[in-house]
Amino acid sequence: MIPEELLLEPPFEGACIYPKLGPPRRR
Repeated sequence: MIPEELLLEPPFEGACIYPKLGPPRRR
């Protein structure tokens, strides 16, 4: 699983796996 710390600072490897958790800034 990917820690929230990585999800808070994109680009993160989880972006491809959990795009829903990514911030709305991601376009």
